[in-house]
Amino acid sequence: MLVKIPTPEWQSTCGDRVFVHFFSVRKPERAIGTVSFGDVSSNSLPTSSDRIVELDSLRGIAAIAVVVYHHGSHFDASPLLVLLGPLYRDGWRAVDFFFVLSGFVLARAYWKEERKDSFIRNLCDRIRRLYPLHFVTLLLVALGQWYLISGLNRNAFVYQSNDSVQFALNLVLIHGFDTSFNGPSWSISTEFMVNVLFFVIILLPRRLALVTFAAAIALTFIPRGDELVAITPLTRTLRGFCVGVLLYSLFVAIASRPRTWVRHAADVVFIVALVCSIGYAYLVETYPQLSGGITLMLHCLLIISAPMSSLAKWSLRRKPLAYLGEISYSVYLVHFPLQLILWLAFVTLGLTWPFGELFGLLSFIALTIGCAALSYHYIELPGKRLLRLSRKDPVQAPA
Repeated sequence: MLVKIPTPEWQSTCGDRVFVHFFSVRKPERAIGTVSFGDVSSNSLPTSSDRIVELDSLRGIAAIAVVVYHHGSHFDASPLLVLLGPLYRDGWRAVDFFFVLSGFVLARAYWKEERKDSFIRNLCDRIRRLYPLHFVTLLLVALGQWYLISGLNRNAFVYQSNDSVQFALNLVLIHGFDTSFNGPSWSISTEFMVNVLFFVIILLPRRLALVTFAAAIALTFIPRGDELVAITPLTRTLRGFCVGVLLYSLFVAIASRPRTWVRHAADVVFIVALVCSIGYAYLVETYPQLSGGITLMLHCLLIISAPMSSLAKWSLRRKPLAYLGEISYSVYLVHFPLQLILWLAFVTLGLTWPFGELFGLLSFIALTIGCAALSYHYIELPGKRLLRLSRKDPVQAPA
């Protein structure tokens, strides 16, 4: 039975494989020198064009956390509340994990001598990575919301700012200051704007660029009025992204050391960060003033330790998790259009979805993953091929 739909504020909004051999470890897809990443030898750093599967898997898990959060906030449904309560309450924090991870991954992919000066190429690379699916889901949601308002004389579903101005802002990816149409895409907009700034900063000499990234982080803490910290969608994105960029510089300095203690230390850090992330999720409301800093620190510890940890390699290279990471962008962008379709089915045909039951939640997650797989193979990848500047450009752009 569907219930009243609350309208969340922007603060709360936040990649041909099949699922086989569920408990087998995915083989590395990158050339990593003479030994595995877990051995952390001086030759063990992968090339920047290769994916770090462990981080892909973490991204996929974070995307599911956002899906669960919006399941609860959009339909006022919270099955298995005792276990999943932290996700219903604070699942939006997974978006901050995306920002830090994006800074880490893009620094690894673009901040190198042979690539950093290619501003136009880098910018086009991000457009073909982000835009095709954003455009399709924008049109889908716009059509659905129009039918609700004009055809059925009902209120818009969840996100109310769906006028022509917002549509135009969505078209050019500068809509991140408000939630409209496909609401979760606000973070895609602010990340794109920060990506443009990133490509400008890396044109600077490396040391000056590092200072600039640090200064950008500091600027996000400048007080505004009576607020101790001024948080807007853009400053929230800028802070997490720049932290991720600096985190990658630290990662390279650590992972390049040919010492076995690095691997063991990474195992310890990964386990501690994982346990603390899960445990703190249940305690986050105890110290709300510190919650942003603590979760940001835990995100950093997970991201910097996972590529070097043999335990992370063992657990996060399972094929389902690795595939979920590949299609995580689709998971993030298609789950709201699916919710809109289910709402339309209810108001037009009287069909209901058991949102309040665990089966309903699991079924919706499965439906989202299935549709995300289709959109990944039939929208994302073809879109990247279509927008390539050169046939030499890889279809698998950095996440």
